[in-house]
Amino acid sequence: MDEERREKKETTHEEPLEEVAGIRMANARVPRFLVITYVTLAAWAIGYSVLAQPVNERTEDTAGNKPVDGKTIVQQHCLGCHNLTKEALVGPGLQGVGQRLPGEKLTNVLLNGRGAMPSLPNQGLDSEQIKAVEKYLRTL
Repeated sequence: MDEERREKKETTHEEPLEEVAGIRMANARVPRFLVITYVTLAAWAIGYSVLAQPVNERTEDTAGNKPVDGKTIVQQHCLGCHNLTKEALVGPGLQGVGQRLPGEKLTNVLLNGRGAMPSLPNQGLDSEQIKAVEKYLRTL
């Protein structure tokens, strides 16, 4: 039987197959598109690792330029849950909130939150920004 295999190999010019973990393997070339894909991904990864700015540096950049304009802060932090009109979204509409929450009531809601609404200090706003938000909300 060994002679038959040898003769078959000699006539078909097959390369000997290597057996790895019970699987017969032959030496095969990696397809060109895979080589191009691997090289492209490696170049992208190297470029990204060199040029990418770490997240903590990005937050420091924005932290240094904190907006103090109440309208901008409301747009960034509040309009995900509130509308500027009377129409409710997740939370109530903000139009007329100064009349609905007169005096210190609005300040308390901004500082302490209410229900599912987080407090503004928990959102990273300082006292100057919170005062700007309150001032803007009273104009609606």
